[in-house]
Amino acid sequence: MKFIADGKILNSFSVYSVNGAYMKRRNFLHRLGLTSVIPLIAGVAAGGERRVAPQSVVTVENYIDEHLRSLEVDSDSEQLFRKLESKFSGVRVDLRGGRFRVKNVPTANLYVNGVFLTDAGEIEAAESAGMIAAKDDTGAVEQAYRGGRKRTGSISGRSTFYNKVIIASTNCRALFARSVVIASIYTWVKSNLGLAAASRQCIVNGPQASTISAEESKSYGFRAFNYGAIFSSATVSTGGNIATRHAETSGSYVLNLASNTTRIGSGYGAELKVYVTGGKVSKIEVVKPGKGYRLKESRLEVEDRGGRGRGCEAKLRLGKGGSVESIIVVNSGKNYGQDTEALIIQNIEASAIIASSRSELFGCSNSLILSSVKSRVSNSLATVIGSYKSSAKSERSTVIGSVESHAVGSGSIVLGGSRNTAAASGAIVFGERVFSDSPNSLSFGFAPSGKRTSENLKFRVDSGGCVYSAAGFKGAGDARGVAEMFENFNRGEIPIGCIVTEREGKVAICKAEETMFGVKSNFTLLVGGGADFHWAGKYLCDEFGRVLYEDIKMIRYFDSESRVIYEGAKDNIERRQLLRGQRTEDYLMKVPKLNPYYDDSVKYVPRSERPDEWSCIVYSGTVRVRVTERVKPGDYLNAIEGIGDVSDDKTGLRCLKIITEFEGGRGYAVADCFLR
Repeated sequence: MKFIADGKILNSFSVYSVNGAYMKRRNFLHRLGLTSVIPLIAGVAAGGERRVAPQSVVTVENYIDEHLRSLEVDSDSEQLFRKLESKFSGVRVDLRGGRFRVKNVPTANLYVNGVFLTDAGEIEAAESAGMIAAKDDTGAVEQAYRGGRKRTGSISGRSTFYNKVIIASTNCRALFARSVVIASIYTWVKSNLGLAAASRQCIVNGPQASTISAEESKSYGFRAFNYGAIFSSATVSTGGNIATRHAETSGSYVLNLASNTTRIGSGYGAELKVYVTGGKVSKIEVVKPGKGYRLKESRLEVEDRGGRGRGCEAKLRLGKGGSVESIIVVNSGKNYGQDTEALIIQNIEASAIIASSRSELFGCSNSLILSSVKSRVSNSLATVIGSYKSSAKSERSTVIGSVESHAVGSGSIVLGGSRNTAAASGAIVFGERVFSDSPNSLSFGFAPSGKRTSENLKFRVDSGGCVYSAAGFKGAGDARGVAEMFENFNRGEIPIGCIVTEREGKVAICKAEETMFGVKSNFTLLVGGGADFHWAGKYLCDEFGRVLYEDIKMIRYFDSESRVIYEGAKDNIERRQLLRGQRTEDYLMKVPKLNPYYDDSVKYVPRSERPDEWSCIVYSGTVRVRVTERVKPGDYLNAIEGIGDVSDDKTGLRCLKIITEFEGGRGYAVADCFLR
């Protein structure tokens, strides 16, 4: 079939002109609406040709031209389009680059080459076709892009003539360059490189923002997203929600994943409207106040979606419950356009809530809530994992697998159990209803009921290495005897199982005429004097061997909510510079006084690893001893060159049983003996 207009025969896919109006390659029949606009059809000519009466288009254009002359730029044009659409429908109308202020965008005709000014912003009137598709490669029309911060590789390509696309959607809008709505309903995209797909009643408002398979969700800010989300909101600079319900996410590089009723950021729900006059931000109106905002945890970002506006500065004023009371414009900036937005983004970075419910994370960075319910994280590098009604409140604090527990001190940890509190810096707590305010300690306790308290402690290791137990110690293995490390009188290793004597505070193999002191053993229940961690003289002691202490200056840093965010030595210059401006508190901490002769550059070897210098000597309890062939169970022993032999006297060493029979080749048997 062919069409004739202005005396020219046109194919259905041709570049053509109707009374001077430029029209791209499009199906002519569809574009002129010939199936529904009867006045445009003049009749059917011989040979199956249809003649299009150009007078109908001319009439529309003449009507527009006539009224354009009487309109000022940006003036109210609502009545103009009401009259136009009462006369014409289903036709293509070239607006000649005009700008028309309307309450509602007219829809009875196809309007192109103009702009409608609405309360929602500028809406460009353009043909809806925005795709390039072909059987073959679309081909290279433009040069490959060579920009970008990291110069990521690109290839040459082709650009669509129209940059806004709505496909298979109902009552949706694509309002900005390179914005796309696909298979959606009641959804609008107002962002460069914005996308909404398979979504219902969603908003996408930020460069590179998107929403996919979502319902009643909002994506605000750069690279904000909602994927598979319901009733969720992302106000971010990179981040969003995936598979969530009732999630509120705000910050930079943040993620709410597979969670229900969770929040990243203390404040949420505020909506703002920016007024621009002469390129300057004249006012920022609070449309919805939201709630829960904190001044030091929030920042206001004013973004010109057109990309030219710069320099606007504004301050938040908060009211009751952290609601946004007003926005004060401090610097109006310049070159701002009508597509300028204002967002309140939380000062949270690189944090996430994953597989959790009714939990919140705020006032922090590099923090995590994982597989938890009704839990909170409120400081940096803090974590709550697999817990219920628990919180991590200080820097580097952690709660794992616990119920109603709280890690309050910096670097504190609660492991398992329930209703525990690690209140001090570096405290590790596990058990039931335990409270620990002992710094850098390991504590365990239990109470079946009542309040959490330190009185429920059953076991503790403090920062000085002291071990406290409410019920003593029991050896789970076969190790027995109480021992102590003694220096060898003669350099050289003393054989295990030999009886020793004491000489000048040191030990040597016991001869027949000497008094027995103990037995050399490497398998004992308790050993004293091992100095396993450092040189025994590292710290100064008094004449009774008690460690001397001194006070050092410490400092705590607090955030705006009086939470401790760091505590440590006051002379930590690097940390002081990092936290400059925060409220602080000085205090003194007692630490062991270092021996001036201690040299930490010398590698230390524990006494137990120097058998030629030191020996582990059992002086009480059961121990295995080298004995002669004459010894039998029940005999009392004395020593002959370190080997036990039968004694007529009731000595402090008695044979209990023979473990290994006598062998002439080695010259002794082995017996379990009791030493007292």
